[in-house]
Amino acid sequence: MQGSPLRVATAILGCLLVVVSAAPAAAKSKTEKRSEAQKYLRLGQINYEQGKTLEAIEALQKAIAIDGRLAEAHDYLGLIYLQQSDLKQARREFKKAIGINPYYTDGYNNLGIVYREQGKFDKAMTSFEKALQDKAYRTPERIQLNIAYTWMARGDATAAIRHFEQAVSLNPKYPLGYLGLGKAYQKAGRAEQAEKSFRKVVDLAPESPAAAEARQILSRPPTRDGA
Repeated sequence: MQGSPLRVATAILGCLLVVVSAAPAAAKSKTEKRSEAQKYLRLGQINYEQGKTLEAIEALQKAIAIDGRLAEAHDYLGLIYLQQSDLKQARREFKKAIGINPYYTDGYNNLGIVYREQGKFDKAMTSFEKALQDKAYRTPERIQLNIAYTWMARGDATAAIRHFEQAVSLNPKYPLGYLGLGKAYQKAGRAEQAEKSFRKVVDLAPESPAAAEARQILSRPPTRDGA
């Protein structure tokens, strides 16, 4: 026995209401997952800053498990692996970050560091050049610093000086830039300029690790070749 047209229409309408009402719930669930992943990302960052490396890795892995498309979590996890000299794992995470977001400048900059540490200088330069394409990047001096150290690793102090100078030109209060510049000046045998650069580090950030390293270098007896 077939139902009346009114009952059939009512049943269909009821099904449609269930489907329509379920859609916002699904969207909300996705938003909640994203929010939860962000919380674990922040927890990982805080733990790492407090020296809790294992807890930081665990939190970041949870963030990624919840939202595998969170490029920043992959990048930060890569930075921890880089600090641990686990270059293979670091490279994997940085590649995942830029695979998710091809415009993720930090990922290219950090991947370049990995390639430099692996002695893959051409790949490092390509990655840094990709990072430099982002004209809106807030700290381009960091990219110039990494390019400069890559030239240092290649044994070209002159090219390194050029990029260290660009770094401190972009940010005149950049202690790490002056520290690197001092080292490059030393390699080039420019002792007086090296000393000025190291003293600049101490003036800018007297309590920083960079200043401690600069003081240590300044305390050494000068050498003829500046090495």
